[in-house]
Amino acid sequence: MRRKVILLVTGALFLGAIIGVVAGFSVPTEKEEEVTHLTYDIEGTFDHQAYGKPPPDKKEIESNPRYFNKIINSIEVQFSYQFLPEEPVTSVTEEVTITAILDCRDWQKEVELVPPQEKQGDFSISFPLDTTPLVILAGNITEQLGAAPCTPDIILKATVHTVAQTAAGVLEADFFQTTVVKLTSSILEWDRELALSQIGYSKGFRYEHRGNFSYAISLKPNILLGAITIKPVIPPPVVPVALKQTDSYDSETTDRIDSTFTYKFTSDGTLNKVINEVEVTATLGKEGDWQETFVLAPESQQTGDFSLTFPLDVPLFYAIIKSVEEETGTSTFSHDLIVTASVHTVAQSDFGPIDEALTQSLTVKLETDQVVWPEATPKTKSGSIKETLTVSNSAAGIAKMGSLGALGVTMVIFLYTIWSYWEYRHRRISRLEADDLQVKGKHQDLVVDVEKLPDTRDEETLIELGSLDELAKVAESLLKPVLRLAEPERHIYCVIDGMARYQYVSLAEEPATPAPLPTEPPTPAPLPAEPPPTDETLSPQSPRRPEDTT
Repeated sequence: MRRKVILLVTGALFLGAIIGVVAGFSVPTEKEEEVTHLTYDIEGTFDHQAYGKPPPDKKEIESNPRYFNKIINSIEVQFSYQFLPEEPVTSVTEEVTITAILDCRDWQKEVELVPPQEKQGDFSISFPLDTTPLVILAGNITEQLGAAPCTPDIILKATVHTVAQTAAGVLEADFFQTTVVKLTSSILEWDRELALSQIGYSKGFRYEHRGNFSYAISLKPNILLGAITIKPVIPPPVVPVALKQTDSYDSETTDRIDSTFTYKFTSDGTLNKVINEVEVTATLGKEGDWQETFVLAPESQQTGDFSLTFPLDVPLFYAIIKSVEEETGTSTFSHDLIVTASVHTVAQSDFGPIDEALTQSLTVKLETDQVVWPEATPKTKSGSIKETLTVSNSAAGIAKMGSLGALGVTMVIFLYTIWSYWEYRHRRISRLEADDLQVKGKHQDLVVDVEKLPDTRDEETLIELGSLDELAKVAESLLKPVLRLAEPERHIYCVIDGMARYQYVSLAEEPATPAPLPTEPPTPAPLPAEPPPTDETLSPQSPRRPEDTT
């Protein structure tokens, strides 16, 4: 059985080798192969530097200009105004009113100093300020109220209502500015903060109000200073202070944030004429609610790697939010400012042109009281220039040679297996070998090997059998084992049943030609020492049954 299995397996292998040869010779001699000539990497990164309004110096706060009341002859106040639109306008008309607010601890009274006047474009308006009637008025009010006497602070307030004709329609905006004059019995103190700038936004139109108070104090002849006219010292322009980089900034004190976009284009090959078209925009608002879009850096061309810096006008963005919330009547704690940098790169290489685009966004949170800057993570992109070439397929030769070699090996093995199986089926073996194989095959549990057979007794009957199968049948019928004495040239098999010994001898020189099997199993011969059986049904020649010998 094992030889048949081996023959089938080697036959299957041989068939597989034939199929392998067919497959090996079907492998094409040419193939398409993708070759990478050049690779490149793109990286974009956002960074920033915030600038804030410088904190007020306590010394400056305490050093407001102070003048002696007794030597003041007259005061002339001037208010100037500028309307600075981001885009050209057809006309600008203003209506200006200036009042004085008398401020005591328990009450306030507003008095008109300059009645409403209509102006065109930028203007300046002057008016005298006489503090005596204002102090008298305050005393009369205090007396009527029964309140404690006080010298009032005089708050000068300019109110400007601006109407501008723009391409998008009529724009109306209001501007308020104040300056404070503090009075004591002997001193007049004027607030140093005389200039004010406000950013405005309406319907996609950006503008700026600039107002400025000034004054000229004429002194009476005096020994200390003489009869001169004193004007305020104009403080130097405020220079924003660079703030320590962090993740949030105060919305009231932050002047601007300079954002920088850095772009790098690297390659493992030589590039020529690397041109980048870059544009930076910002979108303010919330998706699905309202949004305003601005161009922070107009489209421009940059060569090679570059860094582009553009300002984020924080006051402008908050002015836009205020304008929208006033129009819609709603208020939101936080708004998104999405800064988007778009870069289109075109370059030439030895293997062809490169055309790539990178878009990177950064979302800044504009909350009520702070600007939240996110963690900036670089954005990367990779690319390559590849070409598909037709090349010789070295695997085709290997497949052919390998399949032929495998066919040759399996064919030799298969032919050897056939020959071995044929030899096994047709070779002539001795009776001794055939019987030994038979014992191992079907009589293994019946045969017992011994080193010496029991001696033959004189009265014992020896019954010679012609085959091992006959002896096995006798042993099975008598329920006796088959004893085997293995000698170099012969094997003696026997079954001992009382005084009867059933024996079969297998010789090495005899060929394994099986003798014809008897139609009935042999019967044991009668023992000579026993009387003949009395049972008439048994013939005198019948062998003695096992129970008769006991």
